[in-house]
This record gives sequence, C-alpha cells and structure tokens, in this order.
Amino acid sequence: MKISKQQILMILLLLIIGYVYSMYTGKLSNDTEKEERDLIQKFLANDVNKMDRKKPFLWIPVEYEMNERQWLNFGSRNTTNLNQPYLYLTIRSIVEKCGDSFNICIIDDNVFNKLIPDWTIHVNRLTHPLRPHMRELAMAQLLNKYGGMRLPPSFVCFQDLITLYELGIYTKSVSSSDGNGNNCNGNNNDDCSMGSGSVFVAEMVSKSITSSSIAYAPNSKIMGCRKNSEMMRKYIEYLEVLISKDYTEEMDFEGKISKWFFNQVSKGDINIIKPELFGAKKSDDSPVILDNLMSDTNMELSKESFGLYIPADDLIKRRNFGWFVRMSPSQVLESNTQIAKYLLAMN
Repeated sequence: MKISKQQILMILLLLIIGYVYSMYTGKLSNDTEKEERDLIQKFLANDVNKMDRKKPFLWIPVEYEMNERQWLNFGSRNTTNLNQPYLYLTIRSIVEKCGDSFNICIIDDNVFNKLIPDWTIHVNRLTHPLRPHMRELAMAQLLNKYGGMRLPPSFVCFQDLITLYELGIYTKSVSSSDGNGNNCNGNNNDDCSMGSGSVFVAEMVSKSITSSSIAYAPNSKIMGCRKNSEMMRKYIEYLEVLISKDYTEEMDFEGKISKWFFNQVSKGDINIIKPELFGAKKSDDSPVILDNLMSDTNMELSKESFGLYIPADDLIKRRNFGWFVRMSPSQVLESNTQIAKYLLAMN
C-alpha cells in the first residue's frame, strides 16, 4: 500500500499536535502542583521557607470549638482561640521529633475548602454532631489526595514516626486483631501486628457500646496512607453513605467506623498498629485512661512506644480536670501528673 504525501503530512501534523498537547497538559499539571505546594507551605510548622517534596505529610488537625474552657475575658465567650496551652507542648514535641522526616502541617476546619478540589462544605460553620462527621470525611479526602499521616495535636511524641509510617503503608504481613491488642492468633507478635493494605490505622481505647467486651478498637485519629489510595477511596465512599443516613451520634455510639475498619483489617486490606505503640496500652497490658494520665501514680508505657496519646476530647468534657486545661505550659510541666512526667522527658 502506497502512502501519499497528504497522508504523511497528516501523520506528521497529528504527531506535532499530540506533542504540543502533551507539553501543554504537562505544564498544566506542573502549574497545578506548584499551586498546591505554595498553598500547603502556608500551613507548614517545621519549615516555613521550603516544602520538601520527598517527605510525606504529617497532618495535625486542630479540632477546636468555641468556648473551650478558657475565656480571655467575659466579652470573649465566643472566641475561637485554642485556649488549651498544653497543646503547644505536645505539638512542639511532634515538630521537634518529626520535623526532619515529614512536612508537618497544622490545619483547622477552615482549610479544607482551600486544599481539597471541589470541596464546597464549610466544616467550620456546621454544628455538632455533623461537624465532626464532615471533618472526618474531609480528613479522609485530604489524606487520599496528598498522602501522609494524620496525628492528633494532643500526642506527646517520643521519637520520629517515619519508621512507623513506612511500616504502616508498606508492610505485607497479614493478620487481624481481636480488639485486645493481640494478633489473629491471640499472641503478641510484632510481625503480625499489621495487615497488607496501603492504609493504616491505630488501635486505641474503645469508647463505643462494645467497650465492655473489646478493650481496643481502630481509631482514625491516627491513620495514614499513600497518595491516591484505593482503600482510602473506599473509606471515603463508606463515610459518604454513612453520614448521609445518620445526622445523629448513633454512628459514634455504635462504633460503626471502627467496625468497618475491623472488617477491612480482617481481610488484610488495612494495616493496624498496636495500641502500645501510641501509648494507649500500659506495660502491664491494661488500657491507658484519662484518670491514669491525670494521676500522680507512676504509669509505665511499653518500651516500644513512639509516644503518648492524650484524649483531648475527654479532657475537655471532664469538669474536674478543667484546672489542667487552663494551665500555662510552664504550669503543666510543674503539675504532678503523668502527662507532665512524659512531657518533661521530651523538653
């Protein structure tokens, strides 16, 4: 078959158009990526001058509400200032220990519209219980788009979390937890503490109606994934359906999200991290509760622990611990509590 000059010219023209189009789309992609980097850089806590593209993100969502304990004065009862000074100590420990390995971003409910494309919901304007539920969905969207790890601001960090993060997204050993911090065989085996998926979630003290029979349950307050994770997309889809059907706290009371994670872990699709690694389980295998943290009685954590999780929500709700929430950072460090003990070890 003989090819005419017109056909040759047409082929060359198509090749040129294809090349120009690929260059154009590549430029658009690079421009979009640069815009995202410039935007995220505003929330960096460890390096305000430069974001390292090779580092994963460590997202610290500050989930404050109005009127959290301490008013600046009588006329400021509706202030949205954080007003929980101890969090400055915990966040500082995270930045100091993880700043070399992560791009650490401190965010609040106002940033989701800026960081997530097509996200139109103003989480900061919602009321309880819809607000925390939509915040959960937004955080899942954020993790899926950018990847990285989510960590609560009330976490006292003992050591760099990069090893734990890489284990969480790369390990291939399959197991399921029984809800008591043990592996699928009921043994405490370090090699069987995770599943095979690219999403990981931490086991923490259970607070749902199942807490009487299950001491620990997966909790998304500490979780992570790779960018554009298929399993995270499934979690997002699950949340969208769940939230659209439940405008109450029933999903929290029944622990529906934890149950979903349990199912994925049992199938090896999501990795689970043992509670002792985040200070939710003591060296004697008993759960760490708020009363332990606020006590002057010595509490020993596992030598494997990467840090200590302080249940900030519980601390706010417990009126008899209001004195601690109002303390200045220096007063917190001088308090006769287990929180102070571990904070002092980091300062």
